[in-house]
Amino acid sequence: MVVWALCTVFMLIGITSSTPHPTSDQLFFSEMETGALVCYNMATTSGTQGCGAHSVPPASSFNAVAPTRVDTDQWCQAIASFGGKYATLVAKHVCGFAIWPTRATLASRNWSYGYRVPDGRDIVRDFAESCASVGVRLGIYYSVVSNEYLNVASGQVRDHSTLAPEQVAVTPEEYSQVVIQQLTELWTQYGDLAEIWFDGGFNVSDLDTKLLALLNRTQPHAAVFNGCGLSPNAVAWIGTESGHAPYPVWNTQTGCGSGAGSPDGTSFVPKEVDLTLQNSDTWFFRDGTGYRSLAEMISIYHDSVGHGGNMLLNVAPPPNGTLPAEAMQLYSQLGSFIRGCYGEGSSPSKLALASTSGCTNCSSMTLSVGKQPVLIDRVIIKEELSRGQLVREFEILVDGVVRLNGTAIGRTLIGFLPANTSGSEVELRITQTVEPPSFRLFAVPDPEACASSSNQTSCSLLPDTKYALAGMLKQQHVADVTSCCHACADMAACACFVAMPWNGGYECSLLDSQTGSTRVKGTISGAPKRR
Repeated sequence: MVVWALCTVFMLIGITSSTPHPTSDQLFFSEMETGALVCYNMATTSGTQGCGAHSVPPASSFNAVAPTRVDTDQWCQAIASFGGKYATLVAKHVCGFAIWPTRATLASRNWSYGYRVPDGRDIVRDFAESCASVGVRLGIYYSVVSNEYLNVASGQVRDHSTLAPEQVAVTPEEYSQVVIQQLTELWTQYGDLAEIWFDGGFNVSDLDTKLLALLNRTQPHAAVFNGCGLSPNAVAWIGTESGHAPYPVWNTQTGCGSGAGSPDGTSFVPKEVDLTLQNSDTWFFRDGTGYRSLAEMISIYHDSVGHGGNMLLNVAPPPNGTLPAEAMQLYSQLGSFIRGCYGEGSSPSKLALASTSGCTNCSSMTLSVGKQPVLIDRVIIKEELSRGQLVREFEILVDGVVRLNGTAIGRTLIGFLPANTSGSEVELRITQTVEPPSFRLFAVPDPEACASSSNQTSCSLLPDTKYALAGMLKQQHVADVTSCCHACADMAACACFVAMPWNGGYECSLLDSQTGSTRVKGTISGAPKRR
């Protein structure tokens, strides 16, 4: 609870250099903070992480294995459960297989693009509609520089003498025609896109100017990953797929490279931090790989979102199209931790010791956490970036003593204080800046809330299962399945529960016994693992 908060208007003299400003679309993208990269394509059903040179599995390798209708509702529920605001779907990976019924043709030779799902199946559309229903915005991943089906690698059409039987020989001009046709379909048939992903860039002969014209005409507001030099809404890769971004992260850089940026960069380019939930940097589902622990995912959140980047968390459905219960639980637990410890967006956790919604042109902000000293282990700060990333140096003082100092703040900074820090007042003091900065949030999270949120009660879960609602103890609306699990674990008489999707969350029914079950798609039943 906020006892009081004091904001001091900036009176210091800032350093004199200017800093680049974001576009309004870059700012919107950055403030979404968390998204998903959904990998379900030929690599899923062929048991690879992408096609090797001249390796093109037949279209039946996907079409005969993947269900006619995959459970995209479940995918998007998983994304919403961990707080994802956008989801970028791999529409075409390096193999060249299209998970929408593309109509791309080459009229000069009466040829149509046959490496795709059959007519009547459109996973892109299903996914877009599923995510829209839970408030998650759509993004599209399309590999421009690689297409094994058309014998293209690193942006170049390879020599036809090496062609495998499954590959199709095209000229560079013909390849450009196919790319533009397919991107026109993807960028015009599924609504406004939050993000366009060019893995490996977009440099293909005879394509740059056509891409630019198409982008400006169809998706001028989309953030473009690896889009430096093509779009004013460029987003850059942080430079690692570990999920752990370095500190400091600067949203400014010079040139089009990856990495954490620099304070004196000439362009504003937000940073995206992509990572897998599966172990061993595994992007497409691989049975037996296993998942990262919740503790590691929390650490990654601190080093990605908490260092100012956008966390792009992988979702990798198996060939049957239904995410395993273990993955669903980890996504939900991560979301519960984030909401319980830090809140959502610029809204602090309801359990925060103290917070203020911000301050305009500030030199300092001071929060009171009570009359008596209490344990304080971290702060969360959100700089307002419409005028650029302005802060160059800052300090955190507890009862007048400097306990933390740093350089970049950016969109979000989660800063940890030395062990056993306690006090009754916490001050953010800006010591060097380009211009007087403003802030969207300054808060002191509750250490107990953060600890309890990370020590999740474990539950056994059965997807697509509804226990009979006999012996009902209580029914309530919850945000996610983990919250339903916790509610059951906290009630001694509760033996099991049923979580049914409802109104953007779940209707949670707590039961005193399990007397039977039926199969209901999207419903999850389970029981807490009590010690």
